[in-house]
Amino acid sequence: MTDTLVNNVNLDAFAPQNDITLVTLDAGYAGNQFVTGLDLGDTVSLLSGQQAGGSELFLILDNALFNTNDLLNLKLSGDVFHGTTDFGTIDLNPIGLSAVENVNLDSTTHNSGFVNKVVLEAPGIQNLTIQHDAGGDVSLRLDGSILGGSVTGSLNVQAIGFTGAITDNTQIGDNFENVTFNAPNSGSDSLIFGNGNDSVTLGNGNNFVQVGGGTDNVSVGNGNNTVTVINNTSHIDTLSFGSGANTVNLNGTNGTGSSITFAAHGANVDQVNFTSTGNSSFTLEDTINGFAQGHDVLNFGAIDGNAGNYTYQEVNGAVAVLAAVAGDTAGKHDIVLDKTDGNVYIDWNGNHLLSTADPDMQITLTGVNHLSLAGTTLV
Repeated sequence: MTDTLVNNVNLDAFAPQNDITLVTLDAGYAGNQFVTGLDLGDTVSLLSGQQAGGSELFLILDNALFNTNDLLNLKLSGDVFHGTTDFGTIDLNPIGLSAVENVNLDSTTHNSGFVNKVVLEAPGIQNLTIQHDAGGDVSLRLDGSILGGSVTGSLNVQAIGFTGAITDNTQIGDNFENVTFNAPNSGSDSLIFGNGNDSVTLGNGNNFVQVGGGTDNVSVGNGNNTVTVINNTSHIDTLSFGSGANTVNLNGTNGTGSSITFAAHGANVDQVNFTSTGNSSFTLEDTINGFAQGHDVLNFGAIDGNAGNYTYQEVNGAVAVLAAVAGDTAGKHDIVLDKTDGNVYIDWNGNHLLSTADPDMQITLTGVNHLSLAGTTLV
């Protein structure tokens, strides 16, 4: 179709039926339009989307109500307009017409620095593949999309060969859906996930990732990454970082016992921000690997920002730890480092005891034998 689509199209109206496998909208679409009569494996290609801002394109697959493994190929080509190409909202089988379980989303351009923007409404989707054609990939913005709600309770997103940035600051997957998001070569991504058990692998860009209260596994590359964990449950998270300057925000009230690993990072500074003593509790401690003593930062300022409420000392061995705590300053957040094993203990209420009944903390810093107290931080 060489003109902008402004009237609905039913592919079943063309004889013989089911022979049309590719629908190309050269000039995009405007308003709310339907393309019906699509079949499993068909491709819809939009070569322009600039007129689609605020519009919605409904793509209806025949027999999706009965099929359990539907597939649709969707291509967005941002070659026509400079900057961001807005493809509007693309709705795959609206609610009530059953789900399209598998979608191949091709985000491409022949021009560097472009962005393809689309709101993809695909409730019930199980597998999303993000890719590009030989022309090259382009950053993909999915803010506002509906991705999730599958009958399996899981969503699998694969973007293995995609090198553009991927953004979805709404939420990928339903609130308790388990999401696998694999984009090991992508650019600087910004992604928010719910409270399922999520597995996220990203590349070497400057990534932002937020995960919820599930048992999450997040691995990011060598950029300057920010990972925020909002965990109010007992689920344990595993976070792994490359050699950039990374920030970990532990924003929930729990998640204790989690593991954080930093790669060797030279002059770059990694920082872990605690917002609750429950982020790393006594006897069920977080373990931080690759913490560079005298360089990296543990920040407790969000729990208590008054630097005068903290004390610090270093000792050798468990017996010396207990002795130091027994004689610590009453009413202060008394921090003790056991230099023999890198365990940091905090008698948070300063009652001269370490107890699971108190809001006391323990953090294991692998290989660390010396720290300094700087305000509300340990360095």
